[in-house]
Amino acid sequence: MDAGEVVAVCRNCGRPAAAPVPTRCPSCHSPRFAAHPEIGRVGIAHLDCDAFYAAIEKRDDPSLADRPVVIGGGRRGVVAAACYVARRFGVHSAMAMYKALEACPHAVVLRPDMAKYRRVGREVRSLMREATPLVEPISIDEAFLDLGEHALPAAAAVRLVRRIEDEIGITVSVGLAANKFLAKIASDLDKPRGFAVIGPREAPDFLAGKPVGIVPGVGAAMARRLRAEGVLTIADLRRRTEIELAARFGVRNYVCDAADPGAVSRLFESVTADLGSPTLVVHNIDGRMTGIFRKGITEADPDLVRDTVMNSAYSAFLVAQQAARQMLDGPPDAANTGHRGTIIFTNASAAMKGYPRSGAFAMACQAKAGLAESMARELMGQGIHVAQVPIDAAIGWTQPDGTRAHRLAGTSVDDNMADPDRIAETYLQLHRQHRSTWAFEVVLRPWVENW
Repeated sequence: MDAGEVVAVCRNCGRPAAAPVPTRCPSCHSPRFAAHPEIGRVGIAHLDCDAFYAAIEKRDDPSLADRPVVIGGGRRGVVAAACYVARRFGVHSAMAMYKALEACPHAVVLRPDMAKYRRVGREVRSLMREATPLVEPISIDEAFLDLGEHALPAAAAVRLVRRIEDEIGITVSVGLAANKFLAKIASDLDKPRGFAVIGPREAPDFLAGKPVGIVPGVGAAMARRLRAEGVLTIADLRRRTEIELAARFGVRNYVCDAADPGAVSRLFESVTADLGSPTLVVHNIDGRMTGIFRKGITEADPDLVRDTVMNSAYSAFLVAQQAARQMLDGPPDAANTGHRGTIIFTNASAAMKGYPRSGAFAMACQAKAGLAESMARELMGQGIHVAQVPIDAAIGWTQPDGTRAHRLAGTSVDDNMADPDRIAETYLQLHRQHRSTWAFEVVLRPWVENW
């Protein structure tokens, strides 16, 4: 059967079907079909595990199967994950725990076991890569897959889902489309254990009436700003030109000496006046000074060492202090979850490994790491999430062979060891991924070398 003739795929065995779709699969006799007129023409999948943390706990303890399970800290913490039973009572991720327990007092609250979740996440990732080498992880429990190498990508997706359920014991939802943007939207349409398709021909009409918040990356704050400008739906958005949107909502540049307390305070006052209280603040200053690298302990210039620490760790303290003050003074998010913001510190992973002749740089980075850990423990209960991010080659510059790698310090014209665009994308991913989880350290590594 030609892929263009396929209008449905059996969700149990992956057998394709042409019109008219049978009531039961001829191969396995299952009545479950994923049907769509363009299902044979799309090959980009977004796979998202259903209530990942809670699903793993239910898998490991069958007595929890029909009970509302909430993963998170004590009453002062927030909900990291909630199973679908708990969600019927209004409990959701990033919700303040005390509110979750008011909504569902009989919920079973479990502390997160991140080591176990990471282990299962790796198992899921391994099955993904057996289906295709073209995997782009988004977080521990979701990823994009290019299944275009398969004769029928939808059938390959069905087989992968079946393997995850049979071999790992959790369920996933899949969105299938012609690009990542639509695939991400599709995966949310039919959760849990969903399988949805958005075809390229139907996409404009399908999206037109949807709220702008359906767009991946448009959070509550941006949605509020768009609504204030009369942009409520995707159709409204399409009526604006790119120039208009960039001028109204694009990047604004501010200049500040981050090692000057007064300058940092004035910067936050200006940003808050222009854009409102910040919800994501990233400190990406590693403090490097010309002449600081490859200097042994006996030859390092004390003035350069002091300036490096000032530019890195001290400026991190000043920025984090102002960010925390603004977030604590500002309102919690619109969903009233108790989440107030995320503060991310970046660090050079190499400097954290204690290489010789890098003492000054390592000292500055270790000081930032200590600050991040202390802040994470202090502020989590107040709705502010802190992550330290030792940046590895995953977001380095693209090499001629398509892989990514850091540039050696001091060898590039602008001295950016990693790709600034990739760093910015990663910050937003971390903000979404860890806004409901206590996260001190997140190491970025080259999950997929050929992105």
